[in-house]
Amino acid sequence: MMIWIWMIFWRNLRRFAALKIFSSRRLQMSSNIRMEEIRFLTKQLFKSSIKGIEKVEIKSAFNILAFNIIMKMLTGNRYFEDDDLNSDETRHRLDDIKQTFSPSRQVGLGGFPFLRWCTFREARQMKKLYRKRDLFLKAMIDARRNIRSSSSIIHGERRSIIIDTMLSLQELEPEFYTDDIIKGMIMVMLIAGTDASASTLESAISLLVSHPDPLCYE
Repeated sequence: MMIWIWMIFWRNLRRFAALKIFSSRRLQMSSNIRMEEIRFLTKQLFKSSIKGIEKVEIKSAFNILAFNIIMKMLTGNRYFEDDDLNSDETRHRLDDIKQTFSPSRQVGLGGFPFLRWCTFREARQMKKLYRKRDLFLKAMIDARRNIRSSSSIIHGERRSIIIDTMLSLQELEPEFYTDDIIKGMIMVMLIAGTDASASTLESAISLLVSHPDPLCYE
């Protein structure tokens, strides 16, 4: 019986991800977000170049780009608004986001009773990280829920924002689309979408720098 419940649970999540997040229609709806954020990043890089030759950490720039795209898809607002990539505020916020939503690479040894004493510090750090993530995600959901309760939001905007879609499904099936499920889906998008996208773009730029001929292709 429990296995059957988990199969239904998994099928519903898979269907939601396939139809509401990664479908061709959803990706087409968010194409303007990607174009807008690319222009925003290009504008930032152009402003930096006016000051003269300046070193740019391209991985950080791509992290900002990817995180802004996902946040606009989720909430309708970008997270990094500062025009200066090298400002102290931008660097501080980026470091905080990397620490909170970077994929965990720690090896778990807590499953071995005789090694649990070695992982006490790591376990405490992980619990602190999970609480920080939970507060961040809860604030996102509560903010959108408050906006939905007001009359200022239009129907078309609700359909284009992923959290609003999940909150609408929560109203229909509250026993399944709980806040924890919504937070889990958001966390997966932020962790997988930001780091993987930034690393892929960084590799592409590295290849272009090493092989400049494609840049001259007409």
